[in-house]
Amino acid sequence: MVYFFSTQSNEINIYLFDILSSQWTEVVELKRPYSLDEIHEDKSMLYFLWEDNVSNDFISKIQATYPQSVFVIIYRDQQNKNYLVDFNNPYVDFYIRYENLTTDYLFIFNQTIQGKLRAKELENTVTKLEHSIIEWQNIFQDSLDLIFIIESETKKILQTNRTSMMVLGYTESELIGMDFSLLTKSPKSEEEDGANIQGSSILNQGLRNSEGKWIPMESTWRLLQRNDETAILATFRDISERKEAELKIQQLAFYNSITNFPNRIHFEEIVKNLSLLSKNTKELFAIIVMDIDNFKLINDSIGSDRGNELLKIVGAKITSLQPVIKNISHFGGDEFGGILQNFKSIEELEIILIQLQNQLRNPFMFEDRELHLTMSIGIAIFPDHGENATQLLKAADMAMYSSKERGRNIFTLYSTKMIERVKIRLELENDMRASLKAKDFEVYFQPQVDLKTGEICGAEALVRWNHPLKGMIYPGVFIEAAEESGIIFDLGLFVLKQTCKIASTWYEEKFLNFPISVNFSAKQWNGHGTTKEILRILSESGLPPNFLTIELTESSVMQNPEKSILEFKELIQNGVSLSVDDFGTGYSSLSYLKKLHVHHLKIDKSFVQELENNDNDRAICKAIINMAHSLGLSVVAEGVETLEQLKILQQEGCDIIQGYLISKPVPQKEFEELLAKYRFKNYDVVFSK
Repeated sequence: MVYFFSTQSNEINIYLFDILSSQWTEVVELKRPYSLDEIHEDKSMLYFLWEDNVSNDFISKIQATYPQSVFVIIYRDQQNKNYLVDFNNPYVDFYIRYENLTTDYLFIFNQTIQGKLRAKELENTVTKLEHSIIEWQNIFQDSLDLIFIIESETKKILQTNRTSMMVLGYTESELIGMDFSLLTKSPKSEEEDGANIQGSSILNQGLRNSEGKWIPMESTWRLLQRNDETAILATFRDISERKEAELKIQQLAFYNSITNFPNRIHFEEIVKNLSLLSKNTKELFAIIVMDIDNFKLINDSIGSDRGNELLKIVGAKITSLQPVIKNISHFGGDEFGGILQNFKSIEELEIILIQLQNQLRNPFMFEDRELHLTMSIGIAIFPDHGENATQLLKAADMAMYSSKERGRNIFTLYSTKMIERVKIRLELENDMRASLKAKDFEVYFQPQVDLKTGEICGAEALVRWNHPLKGMIYPGVFIEAAEESGIIFDLGLFVLKQTCKIASTWYEEKFLNFPISVNFSAKQWNGHGTTKEILRILSESGLPPNFLTIELTESSVMQNPEKSILEFKELIQNGVSLSVDDFGTGYSSLSYLKKLHVHHLKIDKSFVQELENNDNDRAICKAIINMAHSLGLSVVAEGVETLEQLKILQQEGCDIIQGYLISKPVPQKEFEELLAKYRFKNYDVVFSK
């Protein structure tokens, strides 16, 4: 491409453009004001300028943009006194006298120009190559990866970068010429997986630093032509952080975060592998599942952080039982697992388990005090109780829960009868849910009688289940299942709503002049928002708060006494009465009892039943009555069935009785008849001699 910078449309410019066009087929005339936008890159870039028509600044911009450009100035022999030719201009390649500018001259001169253009192109190519080499060297040296150029036959290191020296701790002189295999030798124990090729990358490889430490790497290898010789370009990337992250992920996935024992997932994998092995060896082994008894109560009382510390100590205690128990694992919460081997019979296994349980029962130190913990244990044997990990763990879990049901602190060997019990339990739970929807549950009422007046002074609301197929089912059959399944929340709210609704009707009809008691289970009471639910239901029913008494067992109150104090305070402020049920069977603190501000204590029926024949029970009842009266509380004795029991309770100063001697729990209609009968009449039995 030929460019001609014209000055103006005069005869000289016209002549110059014509004569240049006679030599070159493509000549572009550039007119003022000149702009780089009019110039386009080409292999041969030739510029003709008329005397001082173009400034050196503009020429330098063209050369900076197109380094292969050739500049020719056409000048006249001092014809222009205002222009003196500068033959030392560094931006100009050739000078041509205007007087010599003919077609023949340009034809001959073009050969010189072409030579200059080729020289400039070559110079530009060399410059680009030099820049590329410098750029490659910078990339090579500044790369965060370790880079080696290795002689393909001898495996000697020919060249390396700064990162390699920095990471491996060698100097450049130490690495250059070193046998590269010295850096890659690794014992199998340090890199068990071995190299793993993925595409052009090799994983699970590494390099050894100057101190002998193995650094995990991933690498890529390529052949490289170097001075007619073949070399290897090896690039390594340090994956130590990635490996550490993978180990942490594996730790979280397969190990318990509190004790660092294998978790249930990991344990299942261990059992799976052992099952496959034992199928060939025909050796017995047993899965053992251990659960700390009453740990939730302990954890709630000491806090979760200290509870976690306690779990670590328990874990250490179980670990001390190795090698009797192998592969000790922490499934989560307060549940641990392990494997028992090297026994030939069930009898031999039971001996091992008795020794194991005796060791677990031994006290241990926690925060400078002696602590006693017990565990409920379930055992399942391969292959009798399952041929794979899932079956064995399911069987061991069922056996452990059976230990819980049988009173805790024992071990239970799985049996097929447990499946039947589970099926019955599941059927019971499903029936309860269906009956709640169908409103098959009913509220019965049992009267309470004042021992001084003989009048009905209260009643307890009790739930009964009128099953559509099985008939009447009593609470002793279904309450425990309701609590463990969580159905107790819905069932408890149903009983409270029905009781308040019925009592509100009695109140409006002037039929009610005493409070109705409603029981709350431990699980209900220690749930969230219990008090708010009670007050909401009470408000919706229209029953005055002083006609409702909430009954709670002693143990449920003491599970979280601080919470109970706050909840009781709110209920009392709203006019609701409170009663502690089954008193004498738990571990109440008298100081807490005073803070709770309850209105009644109910003596558990287990103390009442043997009053005639057991002096200890009579002494306990007397102590409870005296203590309650000293705190300003009234006492209710439940489970009164005989006249003799009534007489003893009267003698000891009991305030109120409840039991079959007065009336069994009866449905709403029968209770209304009972109220009508004794509305203006006392219970004669109270005054019988």
